[in-house]
Amino acid sequence: MSSKRWNWSTIRNIIAFWIFGLCNNYGYVIMLSAAEDIMVIQEGGNVTKQIQNCEDHITARHCTAISTGAVLLADNLPSLFVKLTFPFFMHRIPFVFRHLLVCLLQASSYFVVAFSVNVPMSLAGVCFAAFGSGIGEISYLALASHYPTLAIAAWSSGTGAAGLLGSFSYAFLTDRSMADLQPKVALLIQLFIPIVFAITYFFVLVVPEDVHQPGWNPKTWIVPDDGHEHGVRNTDDEAEEECKDNNNASRLKVPQRKLTFIERVQLIVFCIV
Repeated sequence: MSSKRWNWSTIRNIIAFWIFGLCNNYGYVIMLSAAEDIMVIQEGGNVTKQIQNCEDHITARHCTAISTGAVLLADNLPSLFVKLTFPFFMHRIPFVFRHLLVCLLQASSYFVVAFSVNVPMSLAGVCFAAFGSGIGEISYLALASHYPTLAIAAWSSGTGAAGLLGSFSYAFLTDRSMADLQPKVALLIQLFIPIVFAITYFFVLVVPEDVHQPGWNPKTWIVPDDGHEHGVRNTDDEAEEECKDNNNASRLKVPQRKLTFIERVQLIVFCIV
């Protein structure tokens, strides 16, 4: 890779996509880590009593009226629904709006679960995190197509780090031998993640010119469905010609091609399989 490509803009974009991958999957990991605590607390149990005291004789399994598997379903089904349906219309929504929606859903999930008064409310909060994660995944991967391949590598690295850092942070905050905080407090502390998530797009990422930017005019709040608008081309040849004419690597426009309805369905089936 030439030294020209390793400029400050490239470094910022790599950092931004790493943070995107980390923050987007962070809420998903936190909800899985807190699954048992969510069920125990909402059913009137004492988390400390159940996980920190050993019993002399075990005569039966400790079960909750609603299995922690319900949290797993609530953390996966909404994301699956998003991935199956949203690609057909999500391309008309500007990336900045999608980003704000993802951050809002993630922050809402922490608040709802932390202050929930019953199991359905807790599961609704988990669903918020799942919706945010699903929308974020299809949005940031689509956004990465406007950048060199290093963006995908950074995103993948960030999603992997989310599993490690998310589970460790919740364990650290709630474990008796460490911070020994209540699950409610631990969830509220995690609210700094959506804040970092939000500011990364505006202050770290370098948005290329071919990404639609909405303005104050409501007409700009929908991405034009025109193959020749905002860097999107109907043919690969036109996009390649534009790339050849651009000698400035820091402002390189990655060729984009408009997908047909059938092609989108094929991609969805391919991803599921």
